[in-house]
Amino acid sequence: MSDGKSSSSAAAAIDYQEIHDVLVQIALQAGEMITSAQPAVSGHGTKKDNSADLVTETDQAVEKMIMEELGRKYPGFEFMGEETYQPGDILSSTPTFIIDPIDGTTNFFHGWPYVAVSLGLAVDKKPVVGVVYNPFTQTLYSGITGRGAYMTTRPWSSNSNNNNSKEEKEGREKQTR
Repeated sequence: MSDGKSSSSAAAAIDYQEIHDVLVQIALQAGEMITSAQPAVSGHGTKKDNSADLVTETDQAVEKMIMEELGRKYPGFEFMGEETYQPGDILSSTPTFIIDPIDGTTNFFHGWPYVAVSLGLAVDKKPVVGVVYNPFTQTLYSGITGRGAYMTTRPWSSNSNNNNSKEEKEGREKQTR
């Protein structure tokens, strides 16, 4: 839909652009948690024994933060999270946030930078908004139904010393379909 809003009467007031923007901010916040918790590598190039526990703890902490933030802003929505999913859980027609706090936990465990925070919203069992953010490469993919999908690669923190030209900054944003 070109207006970025749901057409179903139950979800007619949902502003997909607003949800997209909220998901982007939460993904960036989650990315900071992930990069600050990167499993430690010992001096011999192997993981410390507690790295698996750290990955699990980080996965759970990131999902909890995401669910708390979204729950405050969208109290009537449901959640389906990788860490909280139970066998038998099914996607309903109710607006539902779908969360994978650390997509690529094996990569995270090994210290490889191929990790992402994956967040989405489904309405009437259909995906309508999605955000995938790799905090190590600072690459963000996002899309809103009817508006296309985008990839952005740029530093997300404000940097007053950034002297890049407008063209360089705009060149980092690439539309993909």
